Amino acid sequence: MASKGNNMSANEMVEALNKAVELQINAKLANASFDSTVEGVIAAEVDVDNGVYLVQIQNAKFEAYATTGKYYEGETVYITVPQGDYTK
Repeated sequence: MASKGNNMSANEMVEALNKAVELQINAKLANASFDSTVEGVIAAEVDVDNGVYLVQIQNAKFEAYATTGKYYEGETVYITVPQGDYTK
């Protein structure tokens, strides 16, 4: 006995399933908390002995902590933002 439901072909069903999975993945990624890396510029040396610098990222300035090396004002650096949260 034939179904009276949707008459989608196998390819159409696979495409619909793929779209549904893609929507779920994108929603999960949008809410995921993971580290991100951003590019910034050293705006000032706050406490070089302890690796504390004022870093400009786009139009905002944050204190950043270097684990290695010495950096100079105007130098471009990469900053790891824990879980994408700039307050950490």
